[in-house]
Amino acid sequence: MASASTAGPDEPGTPSGLVPRLLERIRSLEHQLYSVTPPDSAEEAPDAFSRLTTLVKRAQTGLDTGLAYILGSEEATRDASLQQEVEELREALTQRLGAAKRQIEDDAVQIMRLTTDLDVARSLLEVERSQAAREREELEARLREGAQEAVQAALLEQAAVSVKQLEVAMASATDGRERACAALEQEAAALRSDLAAARAEARAAREEAASAHASASHAAGELDTLRQSRAVLSHELNELRSRLERALATADDFHARFLQERTERRKVHEELQNLRGNIRVICRIRPSAPGAASCLESPFPGSVRVTSDRRVQEFEFNAVATPDVSQEALFQEVSPLIRSAADGHNVCILAYGQTGSGKTHTMTGPARDPGLGVRAVSMLCALSEAGASGERRALSVAMLEIYNDAVRDLLCCDGAGTPALREVSGLAAAQLADPRDRVPGLTWRPVRDAADVLHVLGEGTAARATASTALNAASSRSHAVLSIHVRDPAGAAPPSMLHLVDLAGSERVARSEAAGAQLKEAQAINRSLSALGDVIAALQAGQAHVPFRNARLTQVLQCALSGTSKVMLVCCLSPEPESAPETLSSLGFAARAAKVELSVKAPGEGGTPGGAKSAMRTPVGKSGLANSSTPLKKDTPKRGTPAAAAAAAAAAAHAPSRTPATLGGDALLVGQAKTTPETNPVS
Repeated sequence: MASASTAGPDEPGTPSGLVPRLLERIRSLEHQLYSVTPPDSAEEAPDAFSRLTTLVKRAQTGLDTGLAYILGSEEATRDASLQQEVEELREALTQRLGAAKRQIEDDAVQIMRLTTDLDVARSLLEVERSQAAREREELEARLREGAQEAVQAALLEQAAVSVKQLEVAMASATDGRERACAALEQEAAALRSDLAAARAEARAAREEAASAHASASHAAGELDTLRQSRAVLSHELNELRSRLERALATADDFHARFLQERTERRKVHEELQNLRGNIRVICRIRPSAPGAASCLESPFPGSVRVTSDRRVQEFEFNAVATPDVSQEALFQEVSPLIRSAADGHNVCILAYGQTGSGKTHTMTGPARDPGLGVRAVSMLCALSEAGASGERRALSVAMLEIYNDAVRDLLCCDGAGTPALREVSGLAAAQLADPRDRVPGLTWRPVRDAADVLHVLGEGTAARATASTALNAASSRSHAVLSIHVRDPAGAAPPSMLHLVDLAGSERVARSEAAGAQLKEAQAINRSLSALGDVIAALQAGQAHVPFRNARLTQVLQCALSGTSKVMLVCCLSPEPESAPETLSSLGFAARAAKVELSVKAPGEGGTPGGAKSAMRTPVGKSGLANSSTPLKKDTPKRGTPAAAAAAAAAAAHAPSRTPATLGGDALLVGQAKTTPETNPVS
């Protein structure tokens, strides 16, 4: 290069010639910077940025060379016009740098806000950088043309700082864009997840809505069906109401007719029982031991033949139970009296016979084959479940024994197990306000069912006096009486009493080998049974005075042997030939009892002792037994009336037959007393 002293003013080697060339070079670089097109996508941005960086470096190198040359020239510092131009260039460069800075800030904000237009923001940033580079190059060129080294150095330093700031801003913008993109991607992922969940919820909601719609349609159909069914049911209900009203009216009519028929049935039943006799006798023959001889036989229904000492005596009774007759079959003869007790009549069932003849077995029996008393209790409790008024009858039970002519309360024992003693009222039956007052202070226990009664029976039986004799290992040494009081709470039927009496065995002292206390017991038993025989004889003869007070036994049974009471005497017989005298005595007592007829009065009127009527005595057979099937004149319904027809039908149904009646496979011989020629039955 030629020296400045030899070069011309406008030559390239002089400062005046170098400045125009620098300016031209700056303009060329500026043109190249502005001619750089922005990248079409984010992938092309790095290449465009690299090109801009290369151009800026080239401009900076040229500017540095020009400035060095200018600064080294002493003549440039002397040129006043150059100084002024440098100031103008500096001011212009400052303005343009400020504008570029503002543009870069705007671009940075735009990059942060418009993350989706990242590629465009980068292009704008590169354009601004290229403009800044051109301005820098122009500034450097003008500074190189200027004279003062300090000003140009400051401008270059400021330009370098600006470039660095732009680079930092671009890097920050790039990082911000990446963070924003990452945040946006996370947000987009979250939004996509929320969108998927929302779509799933929407799909589930649509399905649920469809299901609800289907359910609503189905419910609407069911509602229509129910409405139709309701209409049908309402119609049927109205018909049922009408039918129910008619049924209730019919039921009321049937109930009224039932009450009327029940009243008629009771009247007919009572008339039938009266026609059959107030006191009925059944003989029961105890089975003989295997291989043992027997002095008893029943050749005909209702007859008993006794063979003793080459004599044969025959008796006839209402019924004769042979040894093969079961307890159940025997009870069929007793059951009508239990119904009378439920209808308001006093009933007494006595077991009479010598020691060892089977009285206790007949009345109590074993658990597997209960006796008459146990079956009577069960039947009475069953009939008491629904009384005449529809209410349950009230039952109460007492049990006593007559031991050595003393009345003992078997349900009231002291600590040693000894029953309490009780006195017997001497009033007549009609003078007692309550039949339970016959024995004042006697323990009466309310019961509800047969189990309660049987429990009381077991308790009383355990306290009863028994002993071993030569005739019986467990002989009863007292008369036991189980009394059941029946009361209708509504008063539809009068109160009644059912007495179940297990008499002590009559025995000869010589045969029983009794001595000491047992001898005293046997004498008391025989006296009381003799007093009972005297009462039966007085009733048979129709005497005005009946000796009820001769013994405690007859005093206790006074109400049961008076008035409209129904009495069933079960005469138990021993078949052993050595017992023939006692058997004849028992049959004689039974024959006298069969002749007795108690006064026939309406229920509740009561009866007085000595109420038997000899004038109305029934026909008598050869044994002296009354024929219970022969009708009486008194209380006989007039012919042609409904009551007479009903009484005749009932009498035909219940009249004893001359042939064996088969009950449950056992033959019960039901007999009818034979009549003598002088008998005049009432037709």
